[in-house]
Amino acid sequence: MTSRMVTLLFAVAITSCAGSDTKNQDNLDLSQSPDLAQDVTQSPDEVESSDTPRADQGQSNDETSGDVVEAVEELLIPPGEGELGEPCAQDGDCKSTLCWSSQRGSGCTMKCETNAECQAVGLVCLFIREGVKACAPVNGQIASVCTHSAQCPYPTLCVPEFSWCDLPECTFDAECPQNQRCNPGFRRCEPIQCVSTVQCVNPLEFCHDGQCGPPLCTNRAQCDAGEICHKVQGECQDALACDAEGKCSYYNSVCVDGLCEPNLCTNPCSHAGDQCNPSTGQCGPPCSTPGGCPAGWGCDQETGICFINHAPVAVAMVQKGSTLLPAANLPLGSKALLDGSLSVDPEQKPLQFVWTLDDAPPGTALQIGGPLGGEALVEFTPPAKGLYHVSLRVQDETGVPSAQSQVALWVQ
Repeated sequence: MTSRMVTLLFAVAITSCAGSDTKNQDNLDLSQSPDLAQDVTQSPDEVESSDTPRADQGQSNDETSGDVVEAVEELLIPPGEGELGEPCAQDGDCKSTLCWSSQRGSGCTMKCETNAECQAVGLVCLFIREGVKACAPVNGQIASVCTHSAQCPYPTLCVPEFSWCDLPECTFDAECPQNQRCNPGFRRCEPIQCVSTVQCVNPLEFCHDGQCGPPLCTNRAQCDAGEICHKVQGECQDALACDAEGKCSYYNSVCVDGLCEPNLCTNPCSHAGDQCNPSTGQCGPPCSTPGGCPAGWGCDQETGICFINHAPVAVAMVQKGSTLLPAANLPLGSKALLDGSLSVDPEQKPLQFVWTLDDAPPGTALQIGGPLGGEALVEFTPPAKGLYHVSLRVQDETGVPSAQSQVALWVQ
C-alpha cells in the first residue's frame, strides 16, 4: 500500500468509525489553521513534472493511470485486516498493535514521535501508553476564533496574530533541533546545556552549571555572611560593604542592611507617572487595589505598583513512584496521583487548579468534560480498562487562565 493511500484510508476511517454522533467527534478542524495540516495532494509543480502524460497530450479520457488503478484496488481492501484507520476494540485488532479506542471513536493507529508525522491525516501526536505516542484526534473542539490559549485543546496554542489555534513550536523533544529539548509547559525548545540564563524558556529559572532550573537562593538568609542573594543571577555572591554614610560606590548599587545590592531601578521609567518595582525592575502605574490597573495588568500589593500579568503555565504529570511522567500504565483498580506541582505563574502568585476528564474508554459512565478536582495533587481511580486523557488548566489570582496540559492513563 502506498503511503499516500495509507494516509487517505487513515483519515477517512478514523473519522467515520467514531459513530454517527458527530457532536462527540472532535477531530481537527483544519479550516482553523492552514499550518495545522499538510496538504497530501500534489502541488501544481509536481503535476507538471509528472511522467504521466496529460490528457491534452494524447491520453484518452477513459484511460486510467497505474496510480489510480492501484488506489482503487486499495480502497477495496476488505474490513477486518487491521489496516490504519480501521475500527478496533483492542491492540490485537491492528497490524500496528496500537488501537486508539475511546468514547470519541476508535481506529487502528501508528506510533509517532512528532506532530508532523500525523499532520497529513489531520491528527496530532499524543501519548496513549506509558512511553508510547500515537496519532489521534485532539480531545476537544477547535475554536473558530481564539484570544488566548485556554480556548484551544491540547496540544494547540492560540496564535494572537491570526486568532486561531495552532500547533506549538514543540510538544516533544524530537521536534527540537539537535542539542535542544522541549519545555513541556511552555512548549518551546531550549538548550540541553545552557550557557546563559536568557536561554532558559521559563522566566523563573536560571542557568547554573549548564542546566536551567530554579534559583539557588531567594533571600539573603540563605547565603553566608558577607554575601547577598543576587536577584539577576539567582545565586549567592560576595558583596561590597556600604560606606560609613550608607552608600555604595557604584551608581547601579543600593545599600541594603550594610551590603551593596544591584539597583534594578537605576534607569528611570519611560512613561510619566509610572513607578519602578525594586524587586523586579519593571515599571508600572501605581495601584492600591487589584482592580486599579489597566486591562491585562495586576497589582502588586506589597509595592503598590502594577505589573504586566502574563498567563500562567500548566504542567500536568502523573506520579509513578518518585517519578513524574506525562503518561503511565496502571493496573485496574489502582489510583492515579495526578500532579500539577510543576505549573508556574510568571509573577509567582498563587494558582488555582482545574483537572478535567478529556476522554475515557467506550462504555464507561464517566462524563467527558467532567471535573476531577481542584488541587495541585488529585487522586483518580479509573473504573475500567482502557485509555484515559486528563487535562489540567490553572489560573492566577486575577483569573487569567493557562493553556491546557494533558496526561494519559492506560489501564489494564
